[in-house]
Amino acid sequence: MKHYLSVLFALCSITIYAQLPTQPSVKDSFPWLEHSDSFPIIWYDSTLAELERVVINEEMKAIYHGEFKLSIGSQQFKITTSGNPDTGPLVVIEYIYNSKESLFYAYCSTIIMPGNGYLYVFNDHHLYFGSTGRYIIVDKYRFEKGEFKLINQPIYPVYFNTTALEQIILFSELELINEVAIIPKDGQMFVIGYTQRPEGIFCLIQTKFGLTGWHRLHVTSDVHKTSIQDVFFSPD
Repeated sequence: MKHYLSVLFALCSITIYAQLPTQPSVKDSFPWLEHSDSFPIIWYDSTLAELERVVINEEMKAIYHGEFKLSIGSQQFKITTSGNPDTGPLVVIEYIYNSKESLFYAYCSTIIMPGNGYLYVFNDHHLYFGSTGRYIIVDKYRFEKGEFKLINQPIYPVYFNTTALEQIILFSELELINEVAIIPKDGQMFVIGYTQRPEGIFCLIQTKFGLTGWHRLHVTSDVHKTSIQDVFFSPD
């Protein structure tokens, strides 16, 4: 019976991994929202908010620049979107709360303001995963006492197979105390996801044998490369 359950769990795990989404869908989670025709994209609830657009530099195709005024209840937001191939997309949100001017900005492709007290940002966290480029990571903020406060998530999923560019030791905790497994150089692995801490970026990895553990990402001397194949770090 125990062996049967182990096999069943393994098969279910394979099925789950095959179906895990790599890109979030706004329409699936917020089907009632509308969006701007700008880049970055602004999603909002037209029954709660009114979006007014002022277009700047529309003829310059390499540069995206627009200004929006978004009203959610009595709270007014001025949103500026801009970006080019060198800096990437940028969103700046300006607002006044209790007579105090405040500012929030994020390098992102999409922001979602459903009017429920939360802000969702499609961020890239300066990391490239795999040959297809940056994975979309969703950050969630709570608008509380005039500030957008980030809600920490235990892990950001990425899900892809790769190899070790150097020997990698996996640990059972982020403090890197108890060793779980060692992946040799050129060994195969499955990156489940990652988390960010003041000490660095930690990847949750599954070995080919099936063991899982944490690895603190090592940025090599070669620009932007890390200890894992097809994982690149961009400080900009």
